[in-house]
Amino acid sequence: MVPDGFIPPGKGNGGVYLVVMDSIDVTKTLKTVTMTNNSDGYFYHMGFWADLNGDGRKDFLTAKCNATAGEGKLVWYEHPIDSLDSTQNWTEHIIATGPDVGIEADFFAQYPNEIVVFAAQFFDQQLGLYRVSLIDGTLVDSRAIDTTTLSAYSV
Repeated sequence: MVPDGFIPPGKGNGGVYLVVMDSIDVTKTLKTVTMTNNSDGYFYHMGFWADLNGDGRKDFLTAKCNATAGEGKLVWYEHPIDSLDSTQNWTEHIIATGPDVGIEADFFAQYPNEIVVFAAQFFDQQLGLYRVSLIDGTLVDSRAIDTTTLSAYSV
């Protein structure tokens, strides 16, 4: 999986791609599959694989950004049955607004049917926590963890 769009600065139409490498010579690309709509002005940094709808296939959880406060989105892309043979983009599901750059996700025993996402919201200047259902990929709960900005500190 390769996220795209942040570099070079100012580029906005990023995407997420699956790159199939040759098993013997990893310098050779056999196929590239475009997972996302790459014309909506958003770019991507990273993501995580998790089955977010209970169908047994790992979906892709990520944040997308357009470098504007309040417009970042936590999204997941639904893994189609024919993921490597399809010419169609994966179906996007918007979970919440806010996350825009870096995310970290993990599973916790106290939330057995959820994935917990910690999201850097660079353009909103906060750190958020999002609990996402592993049954249907919807938002269970969210909260700001830190909204302190650098301007609040004296140097």
